[in-house]
Amino acid sequence: MPTSDENLFGRAERTFGQLRVDEAVAKVRAIVGLPKVPDGEKLAQSALDKLRAGRMRPSAEELAALEFVIRMMRPAPLSKQGRLQPLPAKQGSSVYQPEVSGAWDRFCEKSARILYSVGRLDRTAGPNPHIGTGFLVAPDLVLTNHHVVSALSHGADELDSGMAVIRFYQEFEGPEPVPECKVLKVEAIHPTLDMALVRVELPDTRPVLEFNTAALPAHLVVGTIGYPYQDSRNPLFVEAIYQGQYGVKRGAVGELISAQGQMIYHDCSTLGGNSGSPVMALDTATVVGLHFTGDFMYRNGAVAAADVAEFVAAHT
Repeated sequence: MPTSDENLFGRAERTFGQLRVDEAVAKVRAIVGLPKVPDGEKLAQSALDKLRAGRMRPSAEELAALEFVIRMMRPAPLSKQGRLQPLPAKQGSSVYQPEVSGAWDRFCEKSARILYSVGRLDRTAGPNPHIGTGFLVAPDLVLTNHHVVSALSHGADELDSGMAVIRFYQEFEGPEPVPECKVLKVEAIHPTLDMALVRVELPDTRPVLEFNTAALPAHLVVGTIGYPYQDSRNPLFVEAIYQGQYGVKRGAVGELISAQGQMIYHDCSTLGGNSGSPVMALDTATVVGLHFTGDFMYRNGAVAAADVAEFVAAHT
């Protein structure tokens, strides 16, 4: 098992390639129109140089700066007309390696069939109706987080028919009005892990997402699909990544940081509203985890697929 420093160094090398940190950040500014990145590029470069040389451990401040700029390089492409968009990358103008862009393009192809099986969970009354994300694991069962159900039900953890809806479209520049489907009731809540099942009323049959319960290789490239919303807890420059377009369906690309028992950790860009998103292996478009926590610029946590699949199987 690599140490945390080795893990960070590997992710940095895969992210920046042969570019210096300041060059990579400059290219991101050019791509997304980022006018100002918080100070830290020099500290991040110092951390990378020390890790590369292997003679001196970077300071905590330098390590934090390197993690910070790595996370800046994680885009969140929109979904449009039933397809996730390509990464904002062109040869010579992106820190992304060709294999990552290629893997994302193949994921866009494979995920198209299940894209409208991932939906946005909303309350039908009250302020701030947009709560989180959920996805179909059976013809009429949606998997999400326990804390999403708690928010939908104002803490009661029970829902009557019509108190909440799931919207499977809600794409940027999508058709209006967007059909919505009733959440009928809470089917099950896991006693210890942050996951829950809700029964929904659908007008048609949709494909369900498949789980990948095999042991995960180190540095697996992963993606999420969900509905990030504007979150005051996150840095100002996320506006440059999300371009003011929140509450609509997006993908996000990143990699597996570690797997520890019932949890996996990833570095895809996520915000509030991504709770309940599937974390998927890009190569197979299968679910390796249920995202449940994480702030932008910090490690994101997900329940491992084996535990999720066991929970789902017990209630289907």
